[in-house]
Amino acid sequence: MAKRLSEAAKTLQQKKLSGADLRAALDPFRATVLATAKRFGKARFAQIAARHVNKAGVIPKYLDDAVKWLVTG
Repeated sequence: MAKRLSEAAKTLQQKKLSGADLRAALDPFRATVLATAKRFGKARFAQIAARHVNKAGVIPKYLDDAVKWLVTG
């Protein structure tokens, strides 16, 4: 799965999609990632994903909000 997602990320970066086209292209991968998180457990999945966060182009707002909430108490 990691190889498949990596190849998909490269393809998406090369095409420079935005807006609805980007969301449509990402939908199948969202389902794959969610299924993996459910299979391995969300906490373990988060630990593994954290190792690769430096490769993310954008951090989702809900994650940014959660971190801010944790830090400020």
